[in-house]
Amino acid sequence: EILKKKEYFLFCGAANYKEIIHFIVDSFARLNQSSVFLYLVINGSDADITEIKKYISNQQQKDSIQLFSRLTE
Repeated sequence: EILKKKEYFLFCGAANYKEIIHFIVDSFARLNQSSVFLYLVINGSDADITEIKKYISNQQQKDSIQLFSRLTE
């Protein structure tokens, strides 16, 4: 239901691809669009997830980025 209400970019992948995830977050930040959201569906180790959460929390657009992890199939 959350995905039906907003325009968004979606990335699904493994948390150990930090360089790619940072690139996606940085690229999203450059869009400077308050009406678009970034959804990250990421699974991996607790350490990798924690590092990604910290990276997101340091972004100016952090309120437009949502991380989903530990999802069931």
